Amino acid sequence: MEKGLSASVKTAVLNAAGGHSGGTYVGTLANGGAVLGPFHDWQSKVPASLQSELKTLEQQIISGQLVPATKSPV
Repeated sequence: MEKGLSASVKTAVLNAAGGHSGGTYVGTLANGGAVLGPFHDWQSKVPASLQSELKTLEQQIISGQLVPATKSPV
């Protein structure tokens, strides 16, 4: 997982430009505020079946079909 800082900053800037400042921003897979990190040099070492399963899980989380356990109040 990585923080999607560019999506977070873009949202904050657009909100400020629209006259809406402050508030809380929660980064998620759906809004780009959190992303699955790329494998870079390990791409060839991670089995295609695992990469496919990760993509499936990502889509299930985004759609709400799968809700990960969290201690964070979101």
